Amino acid sequence: MSVNVDFGGGLEATIQDGVWTCQDPAWLKTLNTFLPAGGPSGADPNPDLTIANAVVRAFGGRVYPVASSADEP
Repeated sequence: MSVNVDFGGGLEATIQDGVWTCQDPAWLKTLNTFLPAGGPSGADPNPDLTIANAVVRAFGGRVYPVASSADEP
């Protein structure tokens, strides 16, 4: 599942399967520093959410999951 982070001011980022996307290249570079070396441990059931929450603790913002097409009626 994808996870979005809304930083306010129109700045948002999404992490899916350990890959960040963001319209701001400087923020994207910063967000990538939160990715664990070697990838997720395998013990975390939702590593994208864990990483997104760490980013929000560091910079503020709001985390919310992205609805998948399977969630839509």
